[in-house]
Amino acid sequence: MWISNAERPLHADELRHALGVKIGSTDLDPEKVPAIQILLGCALGLLTFEKASSTIQLFSYTLQEYLLNNPTLLQSPHPTAEASLTYPNFQNIRNLWPTLDSTPSTAPLLDYTSCYWGSPARKEMTKNANLLT
Repeated sequence: MWISNAERPLHADELRHALGVKIGSTDLDPEKVPAIQILLGCALGLLTFEKASSTIQLFSYTLQEYLLNNPTLLQSPHPTAEASLTYPNFQNIRNLWPTLDSTPSTAPLLDYTSCYWGSPARKEMTKNANLLT
């Protein structure tokens, strides 16, 4: 769902952190962040890892098109909206200096959620997501 709804290709660490977000938590539990090998293994060949760009994508544009044209196959987009709003509210993120020049390696999803949290939120907002805005 994250990859098919992403506004741009996700870097491996961004996707790993996105999948590790537990809605309602105050910080990211590193034990919940899956390893890249686990992600690719669980995807049963539907995902590819582009080494040159360090991004994870669906294995074909046809699959992307199919998923977008059949939205009932995946859950509604709200888990990505909630995760995109939860991540910047984690305590370790809130403690970062507001004038950072680059995203710290400990928060790889921060750039993505800062720029694109509104896209899944426009599709479907839940009660939890509304509380985070």
